[in-house]
Amino acid sequence: MKTTPRPLPRPLARPAPARVPALLLAGLALVLPSCSTASPYGSADPRSDPRSGTSSGPVAGQETPALPEPPVNRRRVPGDSAPPRAWLPSVSTPGGAPADTTPIHDLTLEAAMATALEQHPRLASSRAELEAAAARTEGAERYPNPEAIVRTENAPLGDHSFTGNADYLLGLSQPIPLGDRLEAARTVAERERDRAEAEHGAAARDIRRAVRGAFATALYAQQATQLRGDLLDVSQRQVELIEARVEAGDAVPAELARVGLAQVGDLSEFRRVETLAEQALLALSVAIGDGAPIDSVSGDLTTAVDLPSLEQLLSALDANPELVAARADTQLARARLELEQELLVPDVRFDLLYRRIESEDENSIDVGVSFPVKLFDDGRPRVREQRARVSRAEALARERRVQLQGAARDAHARARLALDHWRQLEQEVLPRSEHLYRLVQARHAAGDATLGDELEARRLWVESRLDALQTLHTALIAWADLSAFL
Repeated sequence: MKTTPRPLPRPLARPAPARVPALLLAGLALVLPSCSTASPYGSADPRSDPRSGTSSGPVAGQETPALPEPPVNRRRVPGDSAPPRAWLPSVSTPGGAPADTTPIHDLTLEAAMATALEQHPRLASSRAELEAAAARTEGAERYPNPEAIVRTENAPLGDHSFTGNADYLLGLSQPIPLGDRLEAARTVAERERDRAEAEHGAAARDIRRAVRGAFATALYAQQATQLRGDLLDVSQRQVELIEARVEAGDAVPAELARVGLAQVGDLSEFRRVETLAEQALLALSVAIGDGAPIDSVSGDLTTAVDLPSLEQLLSALDANPELVAARADTQLARARLELEQELLVPDVRFDLLYRRIESEDENSIDVGVSFPVKLFDDGRPRVREQRARVSRAEALARERRVQLQGAARDAHARARLALDHWRQLEQEVLPRSEHLYRLVQARHAAGDATLGDELEARRLWVESRLDALQTLHTALIAWADLSAFL
């Protein structure tokens, strides 16, 4: 949102098929439709880990305190007569770009937060991962599918009919898991689901923090633009005043050069803050994840923020989504270790087949049991690998706890220092600078002070308000980081 300053006074191909007996064809028609190539253990087999990145469902994550709100005397772009538009979820095109490109006016923190938690692509991705994890959990409990066997044996090569005197086999081969294989596979799938939920919660927490920080910066830049505009007005009036005095012979050109230099500095700062406001609104749109253009925000930066004690922050650390995700990674690694230990016992395969002996015109049944002989690969290296992964996950969880404790202490210290400084400015400096301005203003009205004195007092008051606003912005950024631990 732009505020236009007053103009400056100075320029600036296949073989034929063999004959197959009708009985064999009928058996194929009965068996084949029930065949499936699905894996007996789904994705719970640790040798085919389906993990796919980050993630938060209707997640975890507590409500974060509301941010402070905007100034009463908010400036608008000259000529902008469009009424404020309600914040509505934007509809996205297949390419991902928002269909509605109408700028949004007076966006509040609550509306921005609700839209981000509903529409942010990262959360949509983590919700899809949650659905995938739930499907894997359901599939992990199912028994492995049988295999259909259709085979020709003992076909004589010297016979004029290659298939006439052969044996035909038709049947099923069923793998039978031993031990607690299926239960271990189900446990792995459940731990993957728990990790997906924890990662979804961590993603939601990160998005809330990003939106809160971006909103605070946008609101700060919006108010700073207004104050910088006021300061530029003061410097322009000072230049006009000194120019008149120089023409009247009541001031020297050096004094005019001094106020002219101050005016150039004020104009440079105004343009810098104006650009910062545009960038902050763009950053807020990106943080929301919607991509809709934002024209202005609405809130109150002067709302009091109750700073929790450091002990409260550290005691609530166990519920932090990042720490929950780290614990879920450890539990998943342990579940995969148990599954690898169960896989040391091979599956037994039971075969039941019907045999047609054409040469003797006889029917018979074949029954057998088979199992792999672990002569070369006994699976123990994979067990050692999973033990190492468990140790790694436990070490990472301990490291993450230490990092979060340090981050909580740092955010708390920054927020406390900035809030204390802001309160001092708000309670002591701002009232005195405003009182001084009102006194000089009254003296000027009574003819006891010059317009230059009034403008200097007004400059001092506006600069004090800018200092307080900058300090409050620093406090709110620290508060946005701190809210991630609440």
